[in-house]
Amino acid sequence: MLTVLADPTCREMLGVMSDESLTAAELAEATEIPLSTVYRKLDQLIDTRLVASTYRVGADGKHPRQYTCNFDRILVRLAEEKDRTLDVTIL
Repeated sequence: MLTVLADPTCREMLGVMSDESLTAAELAEATEIPLSTVYRKLDQLIDTRLVASTYRVGADGKHPRQYTCNFDRILVRLAEEKDRTLDVTIL
């Protein structure tokens, strides 16, 4: 998860999705990131459960997948114990 959060492209996408659910095409347009890259990064974000996907029911009969942030905030804490445990909490 930390690798994904360290990725500036993933962070930019998360920032845009924090306000509203978007399709991949809308996300690519809003961020000016190539659509192929958007899909690749979305896969990473979904794998880490930072992003959820649902289907949008359109009046035209199409049902595109839309993506939204799956959290309000993320807390990362390094425990002060000898084993240096890293605790990541997604809220």
